[in-house]
Amino acid sequence: MIEFSAPEEDAPRLRALGAKPCAGGKWKVARYADYPKFAEWIKGRIFSSETYIAEVGEKCPYCGADVRLVAVALGRYREDLLPAVYGKGEISLLFGLDGLPEDVARTLREEFGIKKRYFAPYGYSLPANGCHACGRIFNDEYLFGGEEAPFGLYSAAERLRLYSLPRGRDRAFGGRVCLSFKRKRLPAPRKLKNSKKARFSRKR
Repeated sequence: MIEFSAPEEDAPRLRALGAKPCAGGKWKVARYADYPKFAEWIKGRIFSSETYIAEVGEKCPYCGADVRLVAVALGRYREDLLPAVYGKGEISLLFGLDGLPEDVARTLREEFGIKKRYFAPYGYSLPANGCHACGRIFNDEYLFGGEEAPFGLYSAAERLRLYSLPRGRDRAFGGRVCLSFKRKRLPAPRKLKNSKKARFSRKR
């Protein structure tokens, strides 16, 4: 099942296609096989009901401060509204922290202190990892760019912490998968519980 927003004037079309209204003025579709009929309203290209926040500790390469870096991770997922299922027995990391469902973006802001940062070369702001001490931004090349990168295949697996988000419905993501870890290499996921105070005490 997936929930999505749509303009009020599209309600007759949505009902005719089989969507059901739900709380908050949203619509829901129960079967993945029916999602393609609603591609006009469902924004995203990766779909998964198994979402995690991956966190790893690192030293800032610019000032040496202790920082906590995060990425969004998925269990089994589908791409581009096709039927094939990927990520069986794996946890897959997504590039970047933009193009996320609102509940995931809100969790990153409220629980992990992620905020929008200004990328001067591009002239716009995006949610991103950064150093709380010197203010430097950590881009995807630094985070994922090699085997020894913070989220690299060989450096992250033993240090990674996974926090599970509520399951039960699909979420649509706008990014792309960058790498995958075998589940057996990773610690068991934790639930996000009373974590806000602890995280902000780290002075992110």
